[in-house]
Amino acid sequence: MYERMRCFQIVSLLRAPMTAFSTEWLHAFDKELLHLFAIDHSDAGMDDYLLGCYADLPPREAALAFGSDYDLERDDALWPRPGRCIRPAP
Repeated sequence: MYERMRCFQIVSLLRAPMTAFSTEWLHAFDKELLHLFAIDHSDAGMDDYLLGCYADLPPREAALAFGSDYDLERDDALWPRPGRCIRPAP
């Protein structure tokens, strides 16, 4: 029993977030995820551990890194944003 409890404690320590993140960072990160990929961190299923893995980056870079790591399609990849001019190739 003691061994099982010790193993659980070790796994819990390994699962701890790498970097603490603030609520301001989380709001900015969600804003970037919504802008780039039309999802927020809860839609993506991110827990505190996964958020902590990206918290050492600025919010925009963290959102781009997360999208790259999990092969997310950019929101504007298929449909350009309204008001953008689409120029034909020369």
